[in-house]
Amino acid sequence: MKRDPVKLPPDTVGVADAKRDLIALIGRVLASGRPITIARRGKPVARLVPCDEVIGPKWNARFTFPDDDPFFRIMRDIERRRKTDKARGTPQWPRD
Repeated sequence: MKRDPVKLPPDTVGVADAKRDLIALIGRVLASGRPITIARRGKPVARLVPCDEVIGPKWNARFTFPDDDPFFRIMRDIERRRKTDKARGTPQWPRD
């Protein structure tokens, strides 16, 4: 027995449609600023909402390393070793 299709309110999509069209739904939320409800069998289960915080240069500025961070020294050492060591992927242990 086949069920009748469920009528969904505007700005509501089914789970299967949300899975298939997620990128487009994100674009709709960003463009309109309005949330989209995701429903399973007509009942709301999740909501796709725009972020309050702007993600971009301001967000990235909080997570940058200072120039004297040890991370950069470690990365330079790794890069130097890669240039001078034997071919990568070659086992360094004796074979039987």
